[in-house]
Amino acid sequence: MFILIIIATPVVMELLSWPMHRFLFHGPLWPLHEDHHRSHKGALEKNDLFSSFFALISIGLIMGSIYLEDYGVALAVGLGMALYGFLYFWIHDGLAHKRWSPPQFMRPRWAEVVKHNHRRHHQKSTKNGQGPYGLFF
Repeated sequence: MFILIIIATPVVMELLSWPMHRFLFHGPLWPLHEDHHRSHKGALEKNDLFSSFFALISIGLIMGSIYLEDYGVALAVGLGMALYGFLYFWIHDGLAHKRWSPPQFMRPRWAEVVKHNHRRHHQKSTKNGQGPYGLFF
């Protein structure tokens, strides 16, 4: 069950990412997300606050589980969130936006398809935007 929760957590996060991205990031949270759709200087963008928020939740779940010596659901969810964060950092930040350069062995064909689909989303840099709003689905 532990492994199943780890695997299910990124799937659930991706399913939630579409409505969050469409209705929150391209809605009331647009002031924090807008710089992600525009050219900017520097390594960081305000949009990174979203990833940081979820990373802190993941770290809290993992560290809390270790501290309490409770290696159940909270730990599995924290690890699943960390897995999603790694996939997001690899595909979104590395391949799609070239914020870092993944080595060649980390560029499988399916990742290139995800990258291409995400770049379609960035063809419009307005609050109304265009799909797809999810990263993997």
